[in-house]
Amino acid sequence: DRMQQLIQQAMSEISKKTCISFVKMNLSHDHVVNIMQGKGCYSTVGRQPSSPFEKTKFQDLSLAEPGCDQLTTVLHELIHAIGFGHEHARWDRDNYIYIDYDKVKPSMRANFAKSTRPVFAGWERFPYDYKSIMHYGGSAFSVDGSPTMIPLLLGAQLGNSKGMTE
Repeated sequence: DRMQQLIQQAMSEISKKTCISFVKMNLSHDHVVNIMQGKGCYSTVGRQPSSPFEKTKFQDLSLAEPGCDQLTTVLHELIHAIGFGHEHARWDRDNYIYIDYDKVKPSMRANFAKSTRPVFAGWERFPYDYKSIMHYGGSAFSVDGSPTMIPLLLGAQLGNSKGMTE
């Protein structure tokens, strides 16, 4: 079906542009991404710790229809499952964007929380990627359609609806 094709296409794009490959689950795997139709589009970020009582840990990744049936959404959620968070949640994001919390729906403000420290040593070598597929668009979760995030670099466009950036 269409969703399975999108998932395969997203996995293929990730494999072509990274060192990551996807394999079908078998009984020897101790960690599995369980792609399902939950409520909305979501995934935890990175491999989740297993209980000592579980042989296999299932990490849920939800792609509910309608709403999650876009290639960029599938890519975004798979990249979360791999271990990447949102670009606009970087610890240094205030050097690149301004968040106008007055324009963000109160129930969605947690989506704009930033990391308190770099994810790994050397993170500062990676330039802020305004067009990352992991960056929300400029009016994400807006109360009235106006911008919730304003780039500090004049003319920068936020988010990406085409695919992965370098």
